[in-house]
Amino acid sequence: MFVDYIHFPQNLASPLGKQYLETEYRRVLGNLEERSGRRAAAEDLNRSIALYNRIRGSLRELYRIRAESPHLVSAAESFVLARAGTLMAPKDHLEMLQQVLAAIPGRPARPKDRIRVVLEGSFCELPPLALIETLEEAGCYILDDDFLRGWRWFTSDVPVQENPRASNEFLNMGTTEVGALLGQPTVEAGCRLGIRKNQVPRLFFQFRPHNVYRGRFARSI
Repeated sequence: MFVDYIHFPQNLASPLGKQYLETEYRRVLGNLEERSGRRAAAEDLNRSIALYNRIRGSLRELYRIRAESPHLVSAAESFVLARAGTLMAPKDHLEMLQQVLAAIPGRPARPKDRIRVVLEGSFCELPPLALIETLEEAGCYILDDDFLRGWRWFTSDVPVQENPRASNEFLNMGTTEVGALLGQPTVEAGCRLGIRKNQVPRLFFQFRPHNVYRGRFARSI
C-alpha cells in the first residue's frame, strides 16, 4: 500500500507558505506518477477533481440536511458516512452518499425536544463513535462539528480547467480556505462561527487533544 503525506505550512498567510504548499502538491503528484509509471494527463487530473467535487458537494448537502433537520440524520450517522470515504474507493463512496441522500427525505423520523449544539475542538484525533452517540442520546442535536475537517476544507467546487497542472486556482483555494480554518485564533472562535451559522444556543462541547477525551459541557460564550 502506498502512503504519502502533505506537510502543510504553519503560516499560510506568508508568500513562502504558499510556495511551500505548491511544492508539496507537486511532490505528491510526482510520487503518484512514479508509482503508476506514467505522467498524469490534464484529463486525469480534471476527472479526479470533478469526482472529488461531487463527493464534497454530497458531504456539504449531508451537513446541510443535518443542520436544518437533525432528526433525519444524526451526527453519528454523518460521521460514519464521511469517515467511510477514507477507506473506500472514491467512486464507491460517492455512490453510497448519493443513495443515502436520496433515502433521507423518506425516513420516518419525528423531531424531538433536544438542545441544539455545535461541537468544536476535536483536534487531530477522531472521537469514538460511542461518544458521539452518547452526546446525542443525552438530549442534544449536534448541528455542526469539525470531524474529518481535512475532507471538508474546500467549501466550494474546485474549477476544472484546461491545464490544471499549471493553474494556481486550486492552490489559491487551498491556501484561502485552509488558512481560514487553521487561522482561527482559538477553538472558541471556530465555535462562534458555527453558532452563528446554525443559530444554536450559546452552548458547546470542547474536546482536549489528549489520549483520553475530556468533555467540557455547557460553557457560555
